[in-house]
Amino acid sequence: MGNFDESKVNRERDGKFGFKSAGAPAVSLAKDSLLTQPYSEQDRLSKWGTDDEKAALIDSQYKDVRANVAEKGNDEHRRALMNDPSPEVRANVAQYGNEDIKMELAGDTDESVRLMAANQASNRVLTQLVDDESALVRRSVAIHSTDPELSDKLVKDPDDKVRGMLAIFGPNETTDKMMDDKKKDIVKTVAKKSNNVEALSQLVEKTDYESVRKVAQERLDELAGN
Repeated sequence: MGNFDESKVNRERDGKFGFKSAGAPAVSLAKDSLLTQPYSEQDRLSKWGTDDEKAALIDSQYKDVRANVAEKGNDEHRRALMNDPSPEVRANVAQYGNEDIKMELAGDTDESVRLMAANQASNRVLTQLVDDESALVRRSVAIHSTDPELSDKLVKDPDDKVRGMLAIFGPNETTDKMMDDKKKDIVKTVAKKSNNVEALSQLVEKTDYESVRKVAQERLDELAGN
């Protein structure tokens, strides 16, 4: 075992031992090192790496890596990627981000980003998208809205599939207003789930379609316990 030589240890003016500062962490060096890694390693770290490693990969040259960070990372990572040039990356940010992030990306210029912002979004976010020019986005609003007042705005939507999704997933307060829809299949879907005896009775009396009348009468019988 070697002997400890105090003469070789730095002392401060007051005679106390002095130690060298560790200095600032070499974050930039670590980041630069990660960004020069091959795609396979960046891909792995973007999925399974630490938060710091994911943060470094926000500037990766590979959009798939950045998209992974948007999916697997946290909202701090996602916020840093909100203005990413790739719609694929921004779409992941919108899909996995918190409500505030979804709100901001509800106004994105790319349809796929707005579509992901609508996915499982709150009614607050969906309110920003209910009049979207994209039928795909409005279909997602129809699926996820739980607010009858918001859903009502889609009752007369020009896109048949928007109204079709609304008929399946919309609240009954809204779908009961669709019994005069021009699409027979939509009316049948609405009738099957309705609890509105008066509206169903009127449908039985007024519809020109025997298949619609049958569905409405069967629902009335169910509600009557027959």
